[in-house]
Amino acid sequence: MQKGFTLLELLVAVLIIGILTAIAVPQYQNSVERARTSEALSNGRVLLDSVNRAFALTPNTPPVKYTALDVPLGGGSWTALNKYTTKDFTYELANNGRVIIARRSPGPAYTLYFYTQYNGTDSGSRKCYGASSEGIALCNYMKKTFCGPTSTASCKFTVVTSAPS
Repeated sequence: MQKGFTLLELLVAVLIIGILTAIAVPQYQNSVERARTSEALSNGRVLLDSVNRAFALTPNTPPVKYTALDVPLGGGSWTALNKYTTKDFTYELANNGRVIIARRSPGPAYTLYFYTQYNGTDSGSRKCYGASSEGIALCNYMKKTFCGPTSTASCKFTVVTSAPS
């Protein structure tokens, strides 16, 4: 009697491994992208808090240069006086006191807008513009993360279909 596996048994084993891989890899990629969105939310919050403190010190002058901020960021560098770039995101201090976070390619396209407490009707709110179906899905994930599982009207996180002006 010969010992070993038949060709059919080996093909079935390879097929099962292939099916499991086809299921696992996309889930892994989604988990990695969600971790990246957490980075964006965390760094955005740190920048926004720093911008709010700078605004409090000089109320009539929105901080548009990183030299006005009181926090160091890690994992990237300031590529201009108002832009901080990491491998996955570009953070921008806008003239009107907003913090704009754009997802860099490759990856799902979305942009976050964080408004300071001095932005009038948008004060303290966050908006997420998804430029693709994956981007919109991640915006909805961030809204759930930010607002909790039961998004109420008091939650100031909005998913928008066109970029805020």
